[in-house]
Amino acid sequence: MSVEKRIADEIKKSGMTVAAICRMTGIKPGALYPAVTGKRELRADEFLALCQILRLDPRDVADKSA
Repeated sequence: MSVEKRIADEIKKSGMTVAAICRMTGIKPGALYPAVTGKRELRADEFLALCQILRLDPRDVADKSA
């Protein structure tokens, strides 16, 4: 499973909207929506910001996605 797919799953589990996550992380919706739908890869800074908001250990996400 890709990192982006895993993040998308965690966003769904969190109950937060993508719009709320964008506000909290500063990631623009035009960047986050394509990433969580598999149309583009997350940048490292976006990935880390999302992990922080979703309370995920980035190492765990990356390991399970390998």
